[in-house]
Amino acid sequence: MPKRDNGIFCVNHPETELRILNEDQPDTFHAIRLASLVYGKRLQMENKSTLFDIYACPRCGYVEIYLPPQELRLLEERVKGGKP
Repeated sequence: MPKRDNGIFCVNHPETELRILNEDQPDTFHAIRLASLVYGKRLQMENKSTLFDIYACPRCGYVEIYLPPQELRLLEERVKGGKP
């Protein structure tokens, strides 16, 4: 399991802790925009993004992606509200 002892570790190098890729700015995140297919032919970008914290192994580049606390709270609210 990559998460242990309050850290995130590489599955290829279990002794190596992954580093967060946020340019050492704790208030920054990576974001992926939502898109939909229009008539099955072209992408239309939607007005919705999801934030992610991305962690990487400095030895091999293995990556783990986790929702930051803000996105996790939104997900928990949707689950409690019975939304899919």
